[in-house]
Amino acid sequence: LQSTPMVWRNALFEGLISFALAREKRSRYWKRQAVKVMKKMKKWILLGNANIKHSLILLEAENAALNGAIDEAQEKYQAAIATASRHGFLHDKALANERAGEFFLKIGDMDWASYYIKNSHQLYAAWGSKAKVDQLQGKYKDLINEEVLSDPRPDQIQ
Repeated sequence: LQSTPMVWRNALFEGLISFALAREKRSRYWKRQAVKVMKKMKKWILLGNANIKHSLILLEAENAALNGAIDEAQEKYQAAIATASRHGFLHDKALANERAGEFFLKIGDMDWASYYIKNSHQLYAAWGSKAKVDQLQGKYKDLINEEVLSDPRPDQIQ
């Protein structure tokens, strides 16, 4: 299967959905599906498609999160955010921030959850996605409207 923008976008969302189903259903089947997607992406990167590196790193973060590897997950989310930013993928930078925020919300770290959700909200607004901004505002109103706008623990960001 050739790696075109439509194909790799589909692969990213297939991987994200598979990880979500693996978490929700505690299913090894869905985790295997997500890992298959990651293997495809690795192959495409080796064949020269550097435009999907941030997507692979985001899936690696989701895998670490699923495995309960908190530090690795945060490191991978940060790497996905930085790589998406470096390559000009504003919407994927917003998505990586959103996923990181949801991960930290799930494990009860409200400082990091708020930090990432706020960043996601601002990035989606900068991208012009009013529907996504409204969705986040409705879902995370309390997190987004908090006063603190800086890194919760700047000494821990790599």
